[in-house]
Amino acid sequence: MIVCPVPAYGRYPLVRLTVDRLLNVNNVDKVILIGHEPEVKKIAQDYDCEFIYHENDLLGRKWNIGFLHCEKYNPDAVLFCGTSDWIGKSYLEEAIYHLSDFDMIGKLGCHFTDIRYMNEKSIVRLVNWKGYTSYERKNEPIGIGRVISGKMMKKMGWMPFNNNAHSGLDWNMWTKVNVLQGEIGILTDYNLKLLSLSTSLWENKHRFDEHWTGILPSEKIIGQSMDKWLEEFNPHFNKLKKINL
Repeated sequence: MIVCPVPAYGRYPLVRLTVDRLLNVNNVDKVILIGHEPEVKKIAQDYDCEFIYHENDLLGRKWNIGFLHCEKYNPDAVLFCGTSDWIGKSYLEEAIYHLSDFDMIGKLGCHFTDIRYMNEKSIVRLVNWKGYTSYERKNEPIGIGRVISGKMMKKMGWMPFNNNAHSGLDWNMWTKVNVLQGEIGILTDYNLKLLSLSTSLWENKHRFDEHWTGILPSEKIIGQSMDKWLEEFNPHFNKLKKINL
């Protein structure tokens, strides 16, 4: 049993695509949407997700509400995934295979993509970010795609974040797992894909241009290499590219 809580606010076309991928590509057993908007509740109803009403306040509290509701499903693991995070087809299966040896498992880095809608065209950029480089965050898996065992969730009281936190949530969870002496596994296969998305249609929490300009050192992937890497995401990605055209 794999459960995925997902706080949602706005970005309804992306929320719908993300939920569809979680259920029909990644085969997550249950998605829990946390939000307060009728549009989000409608998406939950359309996909038979659980909907938890919660105002869009501090992210730490909003995420914790979702994780707390995971407990009743007695899951083997919980997937940490936001509305702008897409998980590759084989990623979750591989993570679960190795989870018996770890309390949390993930990858060090991920790919970021950005879509600009201009003059009836969608301009796509893609980078590969290899992960945190500072000493204190060495070997910390990126937040997107973290899989946390049910056993570790119980140790955390099903609350991996401080309620008052609104940023730095990856670090918040990481430190809690370490304080509880959790075993952390890292997946290294390049073909196990994690993709974080941003577009020009809505506000994005991360700043893609910091990757593109080298402020956050990242590898640009262009041309056929980009097309090939994105190929497995195309059924959903192509829909996202067209939503404003």
